This record gives sequence, C-alpha cells and structure tokens, in this order.
Amino acid sequence: MRRRFFQQHQLFSYCARIGLPLRDRPPFAPSAPSHDFLCELHKKHICSIPWLSEPTLMPELVIPSEVSSLEGCIDRLVTQKRGAACVASSMLFSCALRALGFESAYATQCRTVGQPAHRVSWPMHVLVVVPLSRDITYLCDIGNGPASPRCPLLLNTEVDQNDGQNTFRIVDDFEGLHELNNNKYLTITKNGEPTVYLNPSLPEMEENDWEMMFTVASHPASPWKKNFVLYRHFLDGHRTYLSGDRYTVIPSKVTNSPPAKKRTVENVEEFHKLVNEELGMPMTTEQANRVWHEMPRTGMKTGTFSRL
Repeated sequence: MRRRFFQQHQLFSYCARIGLPLRDRPPFAPSAPSHDFLCELHKKHICSIPWLSEPTLMPELVIPSEVSSLEGCIDRLVTQKRGAACVASSMLFSCALRALGFESAYATQCRTVGQPAHRVSWPMHVLVVVPLSRDITYLCDIGNGPASPRCPLLLNTEVDQNDGQNTFRIVDDFEGLHELNNNKYLTITKNGEPTVYLNPSLPEMEENDWEMMFTVASHPASPWKKNFVLYRHFLDGHRTYLSGDRYTVIPSKVTNSPPAKKRTVENVEEFHKLVNEELGMPMTTEQANRVWHEMPRTGMKTGTFSRL
C-alpha cells in the first residue's frame, strides 16, 4: 500500500489550521507520540474542520476526482478552510498523524448506522486506526458528524469510554445484526445506540478504495448531496448543526447550560452570515444565494441525523 505523506510546508499549514504550534526544527511535533498527544490532535481536528455535506446544485464545491489526492484535500480543508465528510477528513488526519510521529496510523473502511451491514454490500464510511504499541490501538472517528467521539476510542470491547459528552463502547456484535458474507462486525455504540460497523481485522484502505469512496461520495445520487448540512464541534463542548434552513445549537453536557435551541433561518442574508461568522466556514455571497434559492426547504427532515 502506497501511503500518502505530508511535505513539510503542508504539515505547517495543517497545524496552523487546527491551532497546533510546532517546533521550528525537526522533530517538528511538540510532543512524542502518546495517548495524550493523540487526544489533543483528535479534538483539535474535529473542532477545526466541520462535517459538511454540500448539494449537487453547487458543482464547484462537490469533491471532484482530483480532490482524491492529498493535495486536493489540503487545498479544500486547509487553504480554503472548508469542511468535509469522512473521506477527505480521514485522509487528511491520517497523513497528519504520520507526519507528527504516529507512523503506523492508517485509514480503514467501515459502515455507518445509515448503511446497515446486513443491507449494504459496500463500505461507505472511513475512520483512522492508530496503533500506539503492539497491544494498544485507538480508533479516531473524526468524520462522522454528531456521532464522532471527541477523543480516540481504545480498541477494547470490555470497557465504556466517555468523551466528556457521551458514552461510547465497542462491542463484538450488536443484536446480531451485523453479519455480511458470514463475517461478524465490531460495532461502535454511542449511549447504547450503534453508530459504526467495523471489520474486526481493520484492513488498511488501498489506492482504488480511496478512488471509489471519493467517486461515490461526490455522485449526484449520493445521500450526502441532497441538502446543505454543516455540523461543527467546539472546544468548549457545545455543537452547532445547520441543515438547510434549520439551525440548532446543542450545549455542552458538562456545563449547566440551557437545552438545545432550534430556529429557522429566515433569509439568505442570515444564512450567509451564519455560515461565515458563527460556523466559521468561508462562503461567497454568490454561493450562499445559489444554495439558499435551490436547496429543499425541509430543514432537519432531509439529510440529517436522528440522534444529535
């Protein structure tokens, strides 16, 4: 497998994007590979690069084939400061980890709860596997929107793991549903509900796997291209969720905060300001107008998540 690697200037650009200071000479990483450093990188990544689904009515924003390259992902997520779904985000994060000393980190294909293993014959989700030692491996699901843990998950089926907001667990088989071609699947659960199904062998993605995933994710028939959906984690624990013309602010569970607030975005000016200022993702006035006037006004009923 030919793994992708950052060049030095790409590493510095990525770390500036997520707010990680580097040393001015090799080794550039501010810390040796460790669980604490991995947790810091995981949290900074998901709080800097939002989960984004962009409709096909904006063809210049749909991931074209050339963005399946690392350079394309860096241009989109680092230089343009846009968001992405699991494929581009996981490619970027796995390359960053290798450049920062986690040399064995790689990406693996899996399935999300929206594509049950007993009904879908191909993977449609990507997360990052990080072996820290011979016996210790972590999973970084940084591209799964509201289902993404805010910290790496230890590959251990015997413990509950809390990210400060929710409780996750990796189980051998969830209610016996996750069999495909006579294979059992590991399942990541969030507060007792399944989110991701994994092949227990955690195979590394091959070059043609990346190309297939980018092609499917950017196809007009893809479920990720039906509506504009932008989900963002913040360092203080709160989250925001914009789906079409519906906007939700979800408070941190560790603070004495009011319940989630939902409202309807009334006009294109409000939509444009919300995306650029509150959610921190650049969007031109022209792009905002095209999305606003052509996307379906079904809000959280289209292309959304059932459990926030």
